[in-house]
Amino acid sequence: MSTDKSRTVRRSLNWVVFAASIAMALAAFIGLRVVHGYRLKQTAGELITLAQQQEQASEWLKAAEYLDRYLHLRSNDVKARGRMALDFGRYAKDAKAWMPKQQAIDLHYRALAGGDESQETDLRLSLLDLLIEHGRFPEAEKEAKRVLDIEPDNAKA
Repeated sequence: MSTDKSRTVRRSLNWVVFAASIAMALAAFIGLRVVHGYRLKQTAGELITLAQQQEQASEWLKAAEYLDRYLHLRSNDVKARGRMALDFGRYAKDAKAWMPKQQAIDLHYRALAGGDESQETDLRLSLLDLLIEHGRFPEAEKEAKRVLDIEPDNAKA
């Protein structure tokens, strides 16, 4: 016979410490989300300001780059998407290469797909110029007809 008694160790969870730990983790998570959201909002505002400054200086490529960065933060902003397309289109009209014009055309179509009616005429007229420069005359004719459907007296179309 063995005189060795096996002892059972009973462990228990301190519920107060557990609840306090969960509460602190939750508070830290909420705090970080609030700070992160504030910083994103602040950064987005600064990017829009920088884009406006570049537009005033007629630095169209830089303005479009800042708006692109802004759209990474606020992807649902259709007005900014339209502004970026117009700014990049202005840059592409001055560019000698073929590729920026093609990119500008793609950006215009993407901005028009967003559905912002306040910029639709400007976007379509800019797209019309790019399509003509690019030699895509059937598409340019369709865009001219769309502009005339919106504004029948528009002489640019």
